This record gives sequence, structure tokens and C-alpha cells, in this order.
Amino acid sequence: MSSFTSSPVKGGITARSAGAFAELVNKIATSPSSTRQRLRKAQKKKVLALIREGSATAKRSGKYALAMTLTYSNNADFSPKHISRFIDKVRAWLRRLGHQFTYVWVLERQSRLHYHLIVWLPRGVKLDLVKLAKWWPSGCTWTAHCNSVRDWGAYMAKFSSPAGSFRKNMRLYGSGGFDATAKQAIMRAGMPRWLLRILPRSRSARRFPGGGWVDITTGEIFRSPYLWTPFGMLMAAAVVAPPV
Repeated sequence: MSSFTSSPVKGGITARSAGAFAELVNKIATSPSSTRQRLRKAQKKKVLALIREGSATAKRSGKYALAMTLTYSNNADFSPKHISRFIDKVRAWLRRLGHQFTYVWVLERQSRLHYHLIVWLPRGVKLDLVKLAKWWPSGCTWTAHCNSVRDWGAYMAKFSSPAGSFRKNMRLYGSGGFDATAKQAIMRAGMPRWLLRILPRSRSARRFPGGGWVDITTGEIFRSPYLWTPFGMLMAAAVVAPPV
């Protein structure tokens, strides 16, 4: 049970009201709809960061963007190995030409399962549509020059598939081919703002199993100074255990 040292509620907060509030926080935080909303928000943020840094990588290496959709003819034929095999085929083709393959993909389902991709190809190199059909034998393909990476990226990141469309732990997006500068930027893009303010720009951190974040270089553990409530984020220091 928790209570607040200060409160905008007239008359203060009693142990009983604090208990009811804590129960409300837990109910909202763990509700299926709230969980889905937070997950989709996090997924969108990550995909947009991937596309932004993929575009930056492409610009530094002189590549252009291509929008692509790979659609299944039959949803029952789906296998996560299909997108991996497709990526391997394109990567091998570009490697033979002396180039690295930079890409981002997102899995969606409306009526049929399909992948939206943005791929970056070297200028002067065009994707052979005959080869493309062979590399994706599971259905149909669509490609177009990506005149606006921002607009296509926003479309990819919408994650509008109906609830229950995918199995638990199924990968909904993937990427590859980023340079070192982009990888660092992507890692930091996934960190909360409070951590970015205290972690040196040259360093990286990852989530710590016990909660918080751990500095990959020093092993130092950082924990959020905030707690989530239905009324917004509050400083953890403002939350104390009630008197016994």
C-alpha cells in the first residue's frame, strides 16, 4: 500500500484512499487494452527510429529508398523463415555487387498477412522484378520508389492489425545493415528521456532484468525516478510507505 506526501486532493490522502488509488493504478496498468496501447506506442517509436537511422545510413553511403510489400496468397502458409530467406537472398545479391543491404520490415494483417518494407539500394542498382518474384514465392510483391521516407515510414509504423492476429512472441518488425553511427543512435532512441540526461552520449545501456537500465561499459545500474499513475508520471521520491 502506498500514499503520497502531498496531494492536490482536498483533505489529503488517507491510508484507505491510498490503497484504493494503488489498486486503481495496478488495474489500469495491467489491463489488456492499456498493455496493447503501450506496446503499440513502443513498437511505433522503435520502427520510426529504425527507419530514420536507416535513411541516415543510406544517405551517408549514397543509397536511395524503395518501398515494398510482400503478401501471402494463403495465410496458412505463413512461416517466420520466409522473411529471413527473402532478406538473405537480397543481401547475397547485393554482396556480390559489393554493397551492404540496409532494410526495415514490419509484419501486418488485415485480411491477408503481409510485410511492408523499406529497403535502400545503391544508386544505379535496380531490383530485378523477376528475381524478386523468385525470392518471394509465397504470394505477390509490390515495389515503388519511396519519394517520401517519412510518409511511408509512418504508414509502416501504424501497427493497425486486429488484436489476436499474431502468436505470442512473434516478431513484428526487423531491420539490418546499419552503420555504427546509426546503431548507436537506435540504441539511445529506445532509452527513456531521464536516462538520456545522465548517460554520456558515448555510452550505451540496456534493460536490467531486475528493473532499470545497466550501463554496458561500467555495469552501473540506473533506475527511473518516476512512477506511472493514471494521472501521469510522478516522482518516485514523492511516494512513501504509509505509517504503520
